Amino acid sequence: MKKNFSTVILLASLMASSTAFAAGQPAPAENASGPFIGAGIGYAIGDRADAPAGGQASSDKAAFNLYGGYNINENFGVKLGYRNFGKATISPAVLPGGTARTQGVSLSAVGSYAIAPDWALVGEAGVMRYTIRHSGTTSNGKGNKFFGALGVKYSLDKNIDLIADYTRYGKVGLNFDDRQLKLDTLGLNLQYRF
Repeated sequence: MKKNFSTVILLASLMASSTAFAAGQPAPAENASGPFIGAGIGYAIGDRADAPAGGQASSDKAAFNLYGGYNINENFGVKLGYRNFGKATISPAVLPGGTARTQGVSLSAVGSYAIAPDWALVGEAGVMRYTIRHSGTTSNGKGNKFFGALGVKYSLDKNIDLIADYTRYGKVGLNFDDRQLKLDTLGLNLQYRF
């Protein structure tokens, strides 16, 4: 009898603790699962990964992206997107000078973790198929690149989110003597959940 009573007390304590913990957490969104679409503008940061003396790329230019996806639940989803990194100006030195325009399509997994009412940390990891168009046609490039992103999300209402993020792409290659560019973006996105 004493053992059974102790078990009941323990279970009641655990239930009370769980209830208190749940009460302190932000409530899940009303439409936590379902499709979403979004668009964003940003700042593309790039330079030569292997710049010799006198040669570099300056791609601190406006970038934009479009995307759509599906939230499996309030924490996880999948996303298909398109990103344009703008135009990088490359000064000559080994790699021909001129301009390079980079764009790509991506498939990724996205995650979200609520930290306060209407606020959440967000993350993304995926692969991008990119192409680089250089003004010197012999220097065009293409390939696949893994990337990751971190940011913060604010829900303006039950359907609309504002997301600020930093995305790291790393090095992308040009078809000229194995030369490479480094690309990253700072972005601000507006997202609509259906």
